[in-house]
Amino acid sequence: MKKIRLSRGKYAYVDDEDFERINQFNWYINENAEKTKVYAMRSKLKEESDKYIGNKIYMHRYILNITDKSIVVRHKNGNTLDNRKKNLFTKIRKLKAAE
Repeated sequence: MKKIRLSRGKYAYVDDEDFERINQFNWYINENAEKTKVYAMRSKLKEESDKYIGNKIYMHRYILNITDKSIVVRHKNGNTLDNRKKNLFTKIRKLKAAE
């Protein structure tokens, strides 16, 4: 297990084999709307450029290579900064019923 430095003096935890791939980016803390959980995220760079395009990439989704919005990634132990693969699992997002 390795630690990835985030903003505000926080750290996220990742598996050793993911460290190099994850640590090449600058990650920061982002709170959910209810301010009950924090997540590690970064902004996506525009292809072949140093400019940010504003798309947010969550570390836990990046580790599992999940880009499909219908798939949710959850943390088994509830610690949203523990992004080791053994702590992550996926679920299909439930669709809201049409009104």
